[in-house]
Amino acid sequence: MKELKILKEQLFANKFFSTAPDGIYEPKFSPNSLEIMKKRHLMRDIKGNLLENPRQMFWRVASHMAFEDIKYVKGANPRKQRAIEKSAKEFYNLMAENRFLPGSRVLF
Repeated sequence: MKELKILKEQLFANKFFSTAPDGIYEPKFSPNSLEIMKKRHLMRDIKGNLLENPRQMFWRVASHMAFEDIKYVKGANPRKQRAIEKSAKEFYNLMAENRFLPGSRVLF
């Protein structure tokens, strides 16, 4: 468990969870979907200003979901980090292509 905590701290320091990588699929939404997403799911600051866009939200959710996968990956931290990156991109693409969306509470 201590090893996972250290890896998570390293990933936070590298802004892995908050910065979507270049070259990933750009999600497309209807105007109504965007409005609902803005009201319910996108992170805001204390004043209510949006802190992220839908692409960033999907990456945030996908990367945290992928982090849970490393509990089942054997090996050193570099191997686990590659596994997280691969899983996060897979989760992200599933969400961006509207093939899988986790429940509403997970998106917040």
